Amino acid sequence: LKCPVECCLGHSTMSIVYALVARGTTVLAEHTSSVGNFTTITRIVLKHIPQDQQQRISYSYDAHIFHYQIENGILYMCMADASFGRRIPFTFLDDLKEKFESRYPDSAKEAIALAM
Repeated sequence: LKCPVECCLGHSTMSIVYALVARGTTVLAEHTSSVGNFTTITRIVLKHIPQDQQQRISYSYDAHIFHYQIENGILYMCMADASFGRRIPFTFLDDLKEKFESRYPDSAKEAIALAM
């Protein structure tokens, strides 16, 4: 079975370049079909995101926009082309969250890095 991150990207016709699910700075699942330094950048970014509140935020980096939402201590993030705006990436993140929560209803709170 594919992980929820890969499933969401795999069935998407949109230009979502990279996606991950994390708890704090611990990345639980990630996927990209592109070549780039996404993992390095997101590890740096994760250190600066306050994890204690639910939020939906977008910010730019080069020609891409990072979008993330935090719910129940779990962060869902994607990187998309700047031309996408916010609606499509956040719809993608809602779908990713739904699939992730249905597959891992309780284990995300204690899982080790990249275990999902």
